[in-house]
Amino acid sequence: MFEKVKELKGVCPICEDERDLIYGKRNEKLKIKQEEIDVEAKVYYCPTGDHYFSELDDEEEKFQYAYKEYRRRKGLLQPEEIRQIRDKYGLNQKEFARFLGFGEITIQRYETGAIQDDAHNTALLLIKDTEGFRRLF
Repeated sequence: MFEKVKELKGVCPICEDERDLIYGKRNEKLKIKQEEIDVEAKVYYCPTGDHYFSELDDEEEKFQYAYKEYRRRKGLLQPEEIRQIRDKYGLNQKEFARFLGFGEITIQRYETGAIQDDAHNTALLLIKDTEGFRRLF
């Protein structure tokens, strides 16, 4: 269901022309690794062409919300928790990845919102406390 927030003039990227548009919200389901997540999407409706479209920032926000919810459901660490673990030990991303045996770009991806696999999450949970860090070291 579409909930109207405001009306405005703007360029519809589908019609490729200036139109009277309606900005609003609607509920959508996103599939994240075979799991359906309900999200509230910010969208524009073009009554002339009878279609919806979104801005890139709104699409990114919608997916980040879904990723966060997926992580919560699966018991995975959130990006800010991974960053806090790394900061706790005073390591940069490259050093942290090397310590864990991950690829260099992996930590950067996890800290910016990519969903980690279960094995990596387990390793991160292990070193969350200092004793686990010491054992791995």
